[in-house]
Amino acid sequence: MECKILTLAGRHASCWSGNTPALTGKLLTDPGTLKLNSSLLGREDVQKELRRTYSECQDMKYTFQSIGEWWEWVKGRIQDFFKNVGRKAARGRRKEFSRLQQQLQELHNLQFRGWDVMNPLEAVKKELSEHFHDESRRIIFHSKVENLEKGEKCNSFFFKKIHSAHTPLVQLRNREGILCDKAGHIRKAVTDFYGDLYSEKRSDGDQAEKFLAGIRRKVSTPAREVLKAPLTLEELHIAVKSFKSGKTPGSDGLPIEFYTSLWDLVGPDLLELYEEMEQEGVMPHTLREGTIAHLYKHKGERCDLKNWRPISLLNVDYKTLAKTMVNRLKGAMGEIFTQTRLVEFQDAG
Repeated sequence: MECKILTLAGRHASCWSGNTPALTGKLLTDPGTLKLNSSLLGREDVQKELRRTYSECQDMKYTFQSIGEWWEWVKGRIQDFFKNVGRKAARGRRKEFSRLQQQLQELHNLQFRGWDVMNPLEAVKKELSEHFHDESRRIIFHSKVENLEKGEKCNSFFFKKIHSAHTPLVQLRNREGILCDKAGHIRKAVTDFYGDLYSEKRSDGDQAEKFLAGIRRKVSTPAREVLKAPLTLEELHIAVKSFKSGKTPGSDGLPIEFYTSLWDLVGPDLLELYEEMEQEGVMPHTLREGTIAHLYKHKGERCDLKNWRPISLLNVDYKTLAKTMVNRLKGAMGEIFTQTRLVEFQDAG
């Protein structure tokens, strides 16, 4: 298992992938996990250019040895696309703000000289108000503070909330109980903690066989055929549509809105990717990777990782496949579990 530990400005997080026993770690100073601004997809020009970029990526598919390798490259291209669009949008906002400031100053000067500029002055003030409102929404988006009150403004209380939620973790107790405050020691403490937590546990094979042999309920032949059937595009689409929008994505930064807005293009490629994964038995790297964000439980010592709740952020392409499998299993669970256990399983899915 590979573990990349991020000491964030707002939280402490680790990034894990794979399922091998070895665990390595990297301590990084980072402003946070990558989160592409999904609001850009609401712009018609961005949507059009994104579809053109993705189509160009599809034309390059034949140059790669596998769909998995191509898909990893595509996600990098999409990340670059959003970053470039975001930078252009930021430059445009700064330019517009400068223009409004200059126009406001000129109107105030004219008003001071006795000119009647009330109407254009009010119009400029309204534009500035809308500009500040949009900036507030962007700050909220990038703050990664969840469960905000509807319509909450970027006032002093809001920034206090951000600060309290984003207090950096600078000290940590290791497995021996020693308090660590150096980057390398904190890295090792986190690596050891999650290495123990996620390491493969030994089991008694004989006892497992005895337990399985005692199970009398079996999945019927029709149910087995459904479970073994090839994936369909419709199944994947149902899974994607079940995800809520506005959620923090995984390590690749691609939000659910990217998949839903480009489903007619992305959907068939995902299906092809999953089919290759089943045939080859190998998942692309980013589908085996997840980011663990640590949220303090507000009880016990902050320097004890047991008092932090790990939240796993998985990439949407992985979650889509997992959700599709869960949906299939739900159809067969009624033949194995009691109604009570089945309800528990459905709630968990």
